[in-house]
Amino acid sequence: EIYAPEISDFVYITDDAYTSKEIRRMELKMINTLNFDLCPPIALNFLRRCSKAGEVDILQHSMAKFILEQSLLDYTLVSTPPSHMAAAALHLSILLTEDEEISDVNSVWNINLQHYSSYSSNQLMPTVRKLANMVNKAENNTKLQAVRTKYSSTKFMSVAKLPQLKGGMMSKLCNKQK
Repeated sequence: EIYAPEISDFVYITDDAYTSKEIRRMELKMINTLNFDLCPPIALNFLRRCSKAGEVDILQHSMAKFILEQSLLDYTLVSTPPSHMAAAALHLSILLTEDEEISDVNSVWNINLQHYSSYSSNQLMPTVRKLANMVNKAENNTKLQAVRTKYSSTKFMSVAKLPQLKGGMMSKLCNKQK
């Protein structure tokens, strides 16, 4: 809902079976029972943390967001924890946007990123390869283009159109998975 209902609305809905004080007390009891944990963190929360820790640029962060959003359409990735997905998406993004030739894919995942994400490069590589494969296949999927269209706009730095998504590193990552 855009506007949360007022307590007086709940009193009215219950036909005055409960007072506003009783409703507030019960709401507090429920929140305490849940330990104030009202919603689990999503991958984007973890991505923001990792991006800050790794001091990545806006292009790398935007590409990681594109990869994460694209991954929501892949059922095989549903069971992957959001923290792992965020770290893997950022790892892939850094790999694709690095300026110089990368001989060791583990070298871009620095000690800061490892510490704040709690994942090593070796732990992330299987998921990085899955994500690379997923992004590669998604381009040819004619039905599911909303994410690609969204990230093709200048508002998102046109990351879905970047040549790196079809470049050598992407091919290398996709071929190693097979």
